[in-house]
Amino acid sequence: MYGTYPYTATRAKAMKSLLLKKEDYEKLKKMGVSEMARFLGEGQYKRQIEEMAKYHKGVRLVNLALNENLSFAINKLLMISSKEAKDLIKLYAGKWVVSNIKVVMRAKLNNLGKKELDEIVPIEPTTREFCVKLFSSDEPSKLVRKIIPTNTKSFEKFYSEKDVKSLENLLDVSYYSLIFKASKALPGMLGTFFQNLIILLNIKNIVKLASAGIDKKMLKDFIIGTEITLLRDMINASSTEVMLDVLRNSKYAILTKGVEKDIIKLENNIEKFLYEYSFELLHKKPISIFPIFG
Repeated sequence: MYGTYPYTATRAKAMKSLLLKKEDYEKLKKMGVSEMARFLGEGQYKRQIEEMAKYHKGVRLVNLALNENLSFAINKLLMISSKEAKDLIKLYAGKWVVSNIKVVMRAKLNNLGKKELDEIVPIEPTTREFCVKLFSSDEPSKLVRKIIPTNTKSFEKFYSEKDVKSLENLLDVSYYSLIFKASKALPGMLGTFFQNLIILLNIKNIVKLASAGIDKKMLKDFIIGTEITLLRDMINASSTEVMLDVLRNSKYAILTKGVEKDIIKLENNIEKFLYEYSFELLHKKPISIFPIFG
């Protein structure tokens, strides 16, 4: 299933060497924003920092440079990978593609300017050119369906009603349904990674929506894939506190760290959980797809 990819794996290993080290992050924690920009501009972010500094500064400069560098790395991986590896990387990179579409639709429906499109991570096929075209289109559903197979009728309904939240949920469900389908065909750690993506998204949605007072029956409509026992128990919890207790007594207990004080912490914990799992992949079978995907 996974095969060997000596060329791509070697290139991916070289890209790994460019990642910031733990000591770099310790330095960054002590810096102001301007110092961070200078520090990043001395390394692999040099090109992006120099280009963005012509038009932006401060936090915006750093954020945009990081987004540009991320898109460069993902697009490079897609370019150098074989078809099998590319299909999997493209599937995962779809989370940024969907995010880009949501940025565009949010700006479009809220009558915001094209400046909002600076927030995208320009990963193929949602390049800046595509996002500008989508922003200006009178029939955005046709462009979106070329990338993500959404329900056209539902898309156009939410679009005409300017229902941003429902439109964003439709895009998430459409994308993560593809992930769910793919995960069932992938054995081992990679399959587990994709399955975790679905479960963790469901956990995040349940907690976030329950905290906002969404009815239990409606919560079930937001479940993507299989409604496992954990998710069912969380939905049926009598309060957010009980819901977190259910999560705390599961194998995903680590996600609840610090959540009592700040529910936003849950999303940070989920990202950390996934990144740590990804780093495990980096050290598996040196010339296989694992380090490429990690």
